[in-house]
Amino acid sequence: MSKILFSTTAIALILSTGTAHATADDHNHHDHAQHAGHVHADINPNQLAPIGVMRDHVHEKGRFMLSYRYGYMHMDGNRDGTSSVSDQQVLTNYMVAPTKMPMQMHMLGGMYGVTDQLTLSAMTGFADLEMDNLRRNGTSFTMKNEGMTDSKLNALYEFYNDGTHRLQFNGGISLPTGDVNDRMPNGSIMAYPMQLGSGTYNLLPGVSYSGAKDVWAWGAQANATLPLGENNRGYTLGNQYQVTTWGVRELNDMFSLSLRLDGRTWGSVDGTDRELAGPIFMSPAMDANLQGGERVEALAGISFSPASGALKNQRIAAEFGMPVYERLDGPRLETDYRFTLGWQLAF
Repeated sequence: MSKILFSTTAIALILSTGTAHATADDHNHHDHAQHAGHVHADINPNQLAPIGVMRDHVHEKGRFMLSYRYGYMHMDGNRDGTSSVSDQQVLTNYMVAPTKMPMQMHMLGGMYGVTDQLTLSAMTGFADLEMDNLRRNGTSFTMKNEGMTDSKLNALYEFYNDGTHRLQFNGGISLPTGDVNDRMPNGSIMAYPMQLGSGTYNLLPGVSYSGAKDVWAWGAQANATLPLGENNRGYTLGNQYQVTTWGVRELNDMFSLSLRLDGRTWGSVDGTDRELAGPIFMSPAMDANLQGGERVEALAGISFSPASGALKNQRIAAEFGMPVYERLDGPRLETDYRFTLGWQLAF
């Protein structure tokens, strides 16, 4: 995965360098960058990072932002390493094969500018999970779970800003508000992917870069999720690392388009749930050693932020993406696509 993260970072640098020198004489920025005081006055809200990127900018002192995001991820079919495998291949080693898993997320967030350089943020969410499964005898069943996910508290500190380029540190912690003890109707503990939380406190370090010139904006971000300790089920989720980079083109005073690459890696579970200890597993979703992987996705987005009218100081944006590379410690369900729709209000 180090090669993937290196490649993604290299693309980020190339994109940032190339875009920084782009010009656009066909566009006049007049005062649109002033209509949203929720960020530094010289930031155009239509040049913010795509809606799938969080913690990408700080806010002016005393300013608030509220946000809602709806996320949908669809997984269909299994993958082992970088190759797709059939349900029958999975069933040669397991009694049950997961076949499909739609995931829905509702995320609520708030940000507050303590100073012009320091912003605090909080986010929590609600998840709706389903997993379709196929038995060896040809019958099928669906596991369902829904509820609150882990919550996050963050501090964003901008340590460099020359009017074009900005750099900031992100640091935070996630709180174990999502359950790891959910069970199926028959009383059996649910598999790792069907639990709503991590069960541990997790450190959330990160760093963000962004830049803007004329009708162009660009940026890159690196994040990590580092669990602290072991949860009450006897295991710890693997470390997660992410690198993402994006470019934004403003079309007019209301709309902008974006392209983004997102690369991430996550480790397998350390330890095992005491009720999923094996050594024989009914399903690969119950095997702690098969929960790691890595993925690179390409995403496209659109943002709408009018300078006046009823939606002034608001932003509505969407982003859609699909994997261009995925390697799983499988067999595991592979990702088909994901979609994010978001709304932000600044005041």
